[in-house]
Amino acid sequence: MTDSDHPEVAPSPSTRARDHMANERTYLAWLRTAATVMALGLAVASFADSVSWSSAAAGVLLVAVGAAGIVYGTRRYRQVT
Repeated sequence: MTDSDHPEVAPSPSTRARDHMANERTYLAWLRTAATVMALGLAVASFADSVSWSSAAAGVLLVAVGAAGIVYGTRRYRQVT
């Protein structure tokens, strides 16, 4: 039997809803993780004993990585949707 022997089966509404909710959960996980990374970056930059260039650079890098996570998560969510 080949694939052409089987007619295409349309996904049921419950399957589509389940897939959509899974996509939303994944998107929210990306947002939550990115926000945590950004908060860590702010904490590293501001709560260091003495704000030096290295702690400021680490903070900026973590905030940038968090922002990139938000962009990537949003792009992935829209692609899957």
